[in-house]
Amino acid sequence: MITNLAFEQLDAEAFMELKRSYWSIENKLHYRKDFVFGEDRSTIRKKHGPQNMSTLRNFAIGFLMVNDITNVKRCVENLQHNPLAFFAKAA
Repeated sequence: MITNLAFEQLDAEAFMELKRSYWSIENKLHYRKDFVFGEDRSTIRKKHGPQNMSTLRNFAIGFLMVNDITNVKRCVENLQHNPLAFFAKAA
């Protein structure tokens, strides 16, 4: 793991806490992308398709979080039935 902290600033316990917090964030994002959007089941494999779809998923999650949507899965399920409802509320 790479960090800009000096050796004297980071003991083993603090390093492990830093590493755990990084993976906690990573796991939460992966869980949302896979559980809500089915990223691991995606069949998009050619050229820039996988990266583009991942970017769109990240944007969607970020957009929902900025708009104080904490239950991303429920929101996405509701939007499948009425996609314009969210934009009416967000405006």
